[in-house]
Amino acid sequence: MRLLLTTLNKKNIYANLTLKYLYCIVSNSGLDVTLKEYSTGDDLDFIFTEIVRGGYDLVYFDCFSWNISRTGKLCRDLKNAEVGIDILLGGPETGVGTEGFMRENPWVDFVIRGECEKPFSQFVGEYVRIENARRESGTVASEEGNYDFVDSLTYRKNGKIVSTPGGSLPPMENLPFPYTHLEVEQDKVICYESSRRRSVGGKQGPFKNMSFERVCRDVGYLMYKEVREVEFTDGNFNHNPARAANIWKYLIGKDNGVTDFTFRVSASNLDDEAFRILRKARKGMFRLKMRFKETSLPELERLASMDNVETCVSLTAGLPDENYGDFARSFDMLHGVEPTRLNIEFLKVTADKELKDVLRGYGYRYRQDAPHEVLATDSMSALDFVKLKMIKNVVDIFRNGKGFRKSLDFLMDELGFGAFNFYQRLADFYYGKGFHTMNRDMEKLYEAICGFAENFEETSTGIAGRTKDFLTMDMLETPVSGESGKIDDNR
Repeated sequence: MRLLLTTLNKKNIYANLTLKYLYCIVSNSGLDVTLKEYSTGDDLDFIFTEIVRGGYDLVYFDCFSWNISRTGKLCRDLKNAEVGIDILLGGPETGVGTEGFMRENPWVDFVIRGECEKPFSQFVGEYVRIENARRESGTVASEEGNYDFVDSLTYRKNGKIVSTPGGSLPPMENLPFPYTHLEVEQDKVICYESSRRRSVGGKQGPFKNMSFERVCRDVGYLMYKEVREVEFTDGNFNHNPARAANIWKYLIGKDNGVTDFTFRVSASNLDDEAFRILRKARKGMFRLKMRFKETSLPELERLASMDNVETCVSLTAGLPDENYGDFARSFDMLHGVEPTRLNIEFLKVTADKELKDVLRGYGYRYRQDAPHEVLATDSMSALDFVKLKMIKNVVDIFRNGKGFRKSLDFLMDELGFGAFNFYQRLADFYYGKGFHTMNRDMEKLYEAICGFAENFEETSTGIAGRTKDFLTMDMLETPVSGESGKIDDNR
């Protein structure tokens, strides 16, 4: 009996942690288990062919907002082909409105809602028993036997869709460490989970933590293997500042000079002790991701002043009652802090019906297909959102990328524009001249910056020539790879 654990990752560089948990859980079940990760950029026909060739009885798909649409297309094809595969879904995108989702998508056989490790173990045991009975009697697996004892499962039974209750959740300490069973993927970002915030009655509950000793043992092994990067997937790593500080101290003390770490943190939870510890880290060893809040500006400024820690701050467009001017002011404030990376994100609407009802009062219009990104609100038009998309693109290319920092600093100082105004003008030029349709190699990008500077030659004589001088300095300091001259940004 063959089981496939799979997903469509957003990026090829990340190793899916949930699939590895599940692999460890069923590794001694007697099933022939395969773990295979694809990406959203892979051709669906290729994935379809690989799954059919595999001769699987059951396929588990880990579902997220960014892959649910393509996962659905793939699963529909698998069902239409009548290759005898049962389809089980799990992941963040399947936990809300599950019964309605199954009514709309008859290709789904089973869905595990919420945390899936314990329910998956229960499910697989019963599935194997039922499948053996099915092979003897010729019935359909999802129509035979009893799944009622499996926690958090929604499935089809006697022509109806039924859901079992959630049940108790095991402690974090019970989660397996995947790399006792699996090889460490040296070419991937290794995801690690040290805490989890569980949902209780539809609301966020308290954080549950892996013990400090367990974290040190697990991550110490990854450092011993000299993996390139470990990303802690905790929603808020420093929800307990003292615990976070102790882990950071351990990592700094065991630094191998190779392994870097990424954490999602709350800037407002960074105290003096955290800053004292972070200053001791090797340059580039820690990357801190956070969302921008005006109230956390002092902490962000302190972080940005530390040249050994990378800061990646996200600014979300489309918040209730926020207009274009409000966003511009927030952008200018955040840009003034000078984080390592400034990300513009766009609000996405979840499947939660209550939230959708609230957002409807603000005139939200959003994409019908997941991830349901907001297209317009009563406060911001669709054109406003398109302009922000253009600005996001040039910020990602020129500010967040390598190779333009000196040139951009010079142009902004020389022209005297605020940050948002500057990037808005750069975006208008970049799109107006069609650079967004061309190959994004360094030669074209330098050409775009030079052309943009030439626009201001009348009011700032010699600016084009001086911009070229700064571009030359940027070019000499920027590592490139390959004949295309594309930026060598492995992170």
